Amino acid sequence: MHSNIRFNSLHLPPPNMKHGFIGFGNIAHALHAGLQKNQDNTFKYISKSTPNENLDAAKNIGDLAEWADVIWLCVKPQQAAEVLSELRGADLSNTIVVSPIAGVKISTLQETLGTDMPLVRIMPNLALQYGHSVTAFCASEMDDDVKKVYVALETMGIVLHLTEDKFDLFTALFGSGPAFLLRVLNVFQEQAIVLGISEQEAASLVLTLLKGTTAYLGENKEQSITELIAQVASKGGVTEAGLHYFDDHHIAQSFQDMISIAKEQSARLGT
Repeated sequence: MHSNIRFNSLHLPPPNMKHGFIGFGNIAHALHAGLQKNQDNTFKYISKSTPNENLDAAKNIGDLAEWADVIWLCVKPQQAAEVLSELRGADLSNTIVVSPIAGVKISTLQETLGTDMPLVRIMPNLALQYGHSVTAFCASEMDDDVKKVYVALETMGIVLHLTEDKFDLFTALFGSGPAFLLRVLNVFQEQAIVLGISEQEAASLVLTLLKGTTAYLGENKEQSITELIAQVASKGGVTEAGLHYFDDHHIAQSFQDMISIAKEQSARLGT
């Protein structure tokens, strides 16, 4: 396990690997979209609920495990026990198992699979497919094959080593973060429609606002977010009036509470 947070890149070329997906929901789709940019990667999957006509389907989990260099466990937390039980009987001697399942610890994977082989736990978000995910990474050990998984994830965004005790908070911040931010942006979009424009036009304006704001933040990294807000909020002006409401009604605390609730749910999923 890693004792602190590290952002360091391994500076290795993207590996060519055989990727097997158990389950093919949103995260598997995002992983596949990001990984297929390396045209030398190959893919198979198995899924009871989300068939994909563009991928080769494995006969069963054992067949998938025998074929793959990497198995991605892309199932819901409620399905984890059943899938791990099936995977337990497969030959995993030449396969790395990677789990993005919220709340499921490496020790649980080891106990259920009945193996002390290297296992990887990650928490990405759906921006994998666009190369902009923020992904937490923790491994039972860091051998050469595990490093290949790390490098593959680096092609899809920022990867950081994180101890497992930080995963619940990370999940709430960066796994759930896109949905939380989109909920806020939806408020802006709904208000923009009041201007008399279409929903599509409003969405385009909000997207441009977001891009401009992130560019502003990115170009002024030496300043804190609080300092950047102060540059927008003139004394006695429109922005300051809105920010006073934000502060007076403890909206920041509501956001913190939302993140805490999500963190607690991540922890419950692991029990």
